[in-house]
Amino acid sequence: MSDRVISVSQLVRYVKSKLDNDVLIQKIQIEGELSNFIAHRSGHWYFSLKDAQSRINCVMFQSYAKTVKFVPKNGDKVVVGCSLSMFESTGQVQLYCTSMKPSGIGDLYVQFELLKEKLYREGLFALEHKKQIPAYPMRIGVIVGAKTAAREDIMTTLKRRWPVAEIIEFHSLVQGDTAHLELIKALSEADLSGCDVLILARGGGSIEDLWAFNNEFLARTIYHLNTPIVTGIGHEVDVTLADYVADVRAATPTAAAETVSPELSEVELHLTQNTQRLKLAVEMNLSIAAQSLNSLRSRQVLSEPSFVDIQQMKVDSLVNQLHIKMTESLHKASKARYSIVRCTQLMNEMLNDNKSQIERKTQQINSLVQMNMQKVSMSLKHQLQLLDGYSPLKILLRGYSIAEINGSAVHSIRQVQIKDELQLRLSDGILICTVEDKGEIQ
Repeated sequence: MSDRVISVSQLVRYVKSKLDNDVLIQKIQIEGELSNFIAHRSGHWYFSLKDAQSRINCVMFQSYAKTVKFVPKNGDKVVVGCSLSMFESTGQVQLYCTSMKPSGIGDLYVQFELLKEKLYREGLFALEHKKQIPAYPMRIGVIVGAKTAAREDIMTTLKRRWPVAEIIEFHSLVQGDTAHLELIKALSEADLSGCDVLILARGGGSIEDLWAFNNEFLARTIYHLNTPIVTGIGHEVDVTLADYVADVRAATPTAAAETVSPELSEVELHLTQNTQRLKLAVEMNLSIAAQSLNSLRSRQVLSEPSFVDIQQMKVDSLVNQLHIKMTESLHKASKARYSIVRCTQLMNEMLNDNKSQIERKTQQINSLVQMNMQKVSMSLKHQLQLLDGYSPLKILLRGYSIAEINGSAVHSIRQVQIKDELQLRLSDGILICTVEDKGEIQ
């Protein structure tokens, strides 16, 4: 063995020179299926070329990409003109492509389209079968791979937007030949757990990486779930059969979490507005009741207690007049006497009836006013309890904190630089901290 020590860059340059000078792998034609295709904003294309046994990374620079006469996509079978070389910065062997023409459609893509057409004809994608996503879910089930970036994105989003909800996780494989079996089992358990809504998610990948979500049995399991489900699988361009069958399809795991979770601040604003409307309605009802009471007080019977006596005096006057008429004729006196007695009875009955009705109406009004006041008091008490329950101070008591810099809340590590001074607001005070390091969540 030679004792000579060389650097990594020397080794890479040596291997690259060997590749570049091997005429057998320069300016060749290779047929394969496109996968992981990315059209970068710079104009360069990055993709993989694969067959049943192998895969190799490829790049096509802008000057060559703009000469291609079709729009390539994952699953396309193509023939590329290329040369094999090594990218020195990473030591990665890849194909540098100069031309591309279609050769057919990949086998997986054909299977996907055939199965999608079958399920569509059976009605599994029909809008009338889609369930409504609850506006304020208090129990959220998450079916996702354990210790994955997708899980972290979902949990971070749910805790930020809707921290009052209970989150139940159901971990599963999300890639591989048996992944669909674990996903079916996790979905079945989640459907029986009493959740208000479910999230099915995983990060991006090639069509092979996402193939478990194109399984027919998984799609049928999702279709028969009793619980509403939102999918967030891959990136925005990735659409699987699970997405078609789900009640709502979100572009990413983070977008799925945002779909099922309301913004707590918006809910608090909505409660405040409803409380104000309720207060105005109560004040209006009280005003109407006050007007009714004032109307009753203005009645002559209630405002002048002597009214009955006056009426009685009028009756007595009529009686005297009848007595005077009695002297004119015995016959008329007899009839007049009978009339006077009858008239007196009717007047007394009428006065008694009016007095009873007035007392009964007064009691009813008092009862209605008391009942309305009790209802309004109970409703206001309930609203105050809700506002107290959704208060950000309650969240701080659970161990959460708010990071601030210069009096503004920090939402991203891009707002903070190394050595910046942060204020961490806790439930019982403020901590002053200095940023020693930072890093993005992977």
